[in-house]
Amino acid sequence: MGLRGSVSFFGMRIVMIVLLVMVLLFVAVFAVGGMMLDKNFSLKRSIVIAAPPAEVHKLVGDLKRWDEWTPWQDYDDSMVVTLSPRTTGVGASQSWTSTDGLGELTFTKSDPATGIEFDLVFTQDENRMPSVSTIEYEPTDGGTKVTWTMSGAIDQAIIGGYIASQMDAFVGPMYEVGLKKLKDAVEQKPAEATETPETGKAPVPAGKDG
Repeated sequence: MGLRGSVSFFGMRIVMIVLLVMVLLFVAVFAVGGMMLDKNFSLKRSIVIAAPPAEVHKLVGDLKRWDEWTPWQDYDDSMVVTLSPRTTGVGASQSWTSTDGLGELTFTKSDPATGIEFDLVFTQDENRMPSVSTIEYEPTDGGTKVTWTMSGAIDQAIIGGYIASQMDAFVGPMYEVGLKKLKDAVEQKPAEATETPETGKAPVPAGKDG
């Protein structure tokens, strides 16, 4: 091997070593950053519905009527929901399967005047992600302010913090679509076609609390 060939060979080796070091540094920064990020998350969205809390509760407090307003199947038409024998009150529950994973929820509170609370668990690739969700009613001028919340933690090494940091951006728009559908259903307005990101059109937003 001539001098020129040796220089070229060692030059390529140096480039490969530099690239490998850069990749390792990136992985290290990503891992350290993930471990430092907060794995807890919370989000909420609100809308005002021109009806008293009891009318809102007729759709929110009965799982048999959730398909009239919840947004999930607008985003995932592979979802199959199974209702438990009890669909209202504390202990009411449902489960579902889809190509994205499994899930289940159980009512832990149900009050026609103030709203519902439920435990929620998503399961994907054997990773269980529990959370707590509420749909709260607050009488206000013009009807009832309905606030939908969710809080929990993504307890996965390294990536948990990254996922948690994006929960509001990912789930929030779905809540907005669901609240808009709930408002239309309660107020008995003609349903608008719900567009998902896959269609290239953004969902119709509801109000967002800070």
